[in-house]
Formats: sequence, structure tokens, C-alpha cells
Amino acid sequence: MFTVVMLFLALYSAMLSYMLFRGTMNVFQYFGPVYWVTRDNGKLGTKYVSFAKAWQLGPPWKAGRGIQIRVGTHTFQFGLCKNGVQTDDEFTGVMNILEGRDLGYYDESGVYHDAAKRG
Repeated sequence: MFTVVMLFLALYSAMLSYMLFRGTMNVFQYFGPVYWVTRDNGKLGTKYVSFAKAWQLGPPWKAGRGIQIRVGTHTFQFGLCKNGVQTDDEFTGVMNILEGRDLGYYDESGVYHDAAKRG
């Protein structure tokens, strides 16, 4: 009887996992502050368990830190995420979430212009 119950639980958990994760390979998913990503491009030389970061490079611009587990060539990453700046401008959103900044530039005459003072 115990074996039958364990087999049923294993089958049930497999079906539940399939329903939750089908069509979600390599997609950043979240529910509130919790995120998860399932990837199929893990390298065999990497660690089985490691800390990892994730960025969503499209609206709503989320960034997170978590734990990554590798099984064969598949990796599963989960952790906590935070919202980025809510903007429709793709350049501003990506720069903010990657914690980058717009650098200045030199014009034709060799004069440096700071990006913060750009109008």
C-alpha cells in the first residue's frame, strides 16, 4: 500500500510540474517578489548548486538574486526579485535594471559633453 501511495505521489508531482513549467523554458517568471527561471543551456562543467543573478530585460524590468541548481544540461534558478523603474523607454529601463549609466561623449571639435547635462 505504501508503494502505491508513493507511486501516486510521484506521478502527481510530475504532472503538476509539467503543468506549471510547460512552455516556460528560458522565460523569467515571477509571482510577487519570488522569481524562477528554467533554462536548457547549462554547461556540464559548472557547479551543481550556486548563487546567481537574473535580469528581465523588458517591462516590468525586474532584477533578482537567488540560487541556481543544475541537473545535466538543465538549470533551475529561483530567488527574490525587485521592481525596476517603470518606463516605456527601453534604453532607460535596461540601463536602470543593469545599474548602468549613460556616458558622455566627445563632439567633432574634441569637447567633452556630460550625458547628465544633455538636453
